[in-house]
Amino acid sequence: GQTNGLCEMGVLAFSVSGTDVSTAQTVANTVSRVRLSDGLGYNFGIADGQLDGQRMSIVMVSNSGNAAILNTNLAGTSITFNAVGETALLEFDRTSSLWYMIGGTATYTA
Repeated sequence: GQTNGLCEMGVLAFSVSGTDVSTAQTVANTVSRVRLSDGLGYNFGIADGQLDGQRMSIVMVSNSGNAAILNTNLAGTSITFNAVGETALLEFDRTSSLWYMIGGTATYTA
């Protein structure tokens, strides 16, 4: 369910401020949801993958502001979700310790 009208990934809910990426979100779930309902945008990070080739799907299920993945283990600068239904399929590479966006409709910035 929704937590404080902010963000939710997988079954573990979390809240982040507009610029806080210091707490990496879990990657234990293969499908995670982003839910925004307070009119603010949020930036968040994700933890390193647990296995080489691990895949993770992220889906925006409700939106009243943009959400972006911004962290140093992303192969690129950001992935932005700004509409319900936008998705990102990520794959983790253990050699580089980076998540690569390999599919989806969210906006990828190199």
